[in-house]
Amino acid sequence: VFVRRAPSIRCRSEGTMKIKDLVKHWDKHGRGRLTRDAAYLSLSDQHHELLQKVAAMYPMKSSQDLMRDLISAALDELETSFPYVQGSKVVAFDEDGFEIYEDQ
Repeated sequence: VFVRRAPSIRCRSEGTMKIKDLVKHWDKHGRGRLTRDAAYLSLSDQHHELLQKVAAMYPMKSSQDLMRDLISAALDELETSFPYVQGSKVVAFDEDGFEIYEDQ
């Protein structure tokens, strides 16, 4: 499977798209900007078969597009699962006057 990297997929109401939101996204959107960087990967037979079934459900989306969207959503979800680590530098103050620190 040939996969191109794309910008992360965003959901207006939640900030980042979750796996469960992909079906709605795929039904509404079919275009986006892609980087020129490419990635190559091998899938297990089981995952390749599953990808082909999903591709059959969305014939206007290529397997590459589906993989790109799945990987983007998974990376966004993974990033939000990392624990927050507060930096030492104050970068702003909120409306109540509390300090906001840079992320580390």
